[in-house]
Amino acid sequence: MAYTHKQTAAFVTTWQTSSTVAEVVCRLLESGDHPSTLPASSWNDKRLLSTQWAKQRANAIERQGVSLKYLPPVTSRATGRGTRSNVDYTLLAVLARDLCPDND
Repeated sequence: MAYTHKQTAAFVTTWQTSSTVAEVVCRLLESGDHPSTLPASSWNDKRLLSTQWAKQRANAIERQGVSLKYLPPVTSRATGRGTRSNVDYTLLAVLARDLCPDND
């Protein structure tokens, strides 16, 4: 996917002002400056942004000479249990809210 300058600037700004990769994804999903889904490919339908996508996007930007700060994938505080988890509950909360906005 080709990203516009505005979308890339929004990504870099969000990355540099976030504390985790999960936060980057949540903030991009909430903003209007970046598409909330990735285009469909031959092996999947359109999908929401993910922490894996955000890390890959950051790596691609860094390969172009832009130095980005290190971000952990998710903090132990974000999981709510004090341990690492394979489940990103912050991202799931955003997903749940987006699917049923009347529950706010």
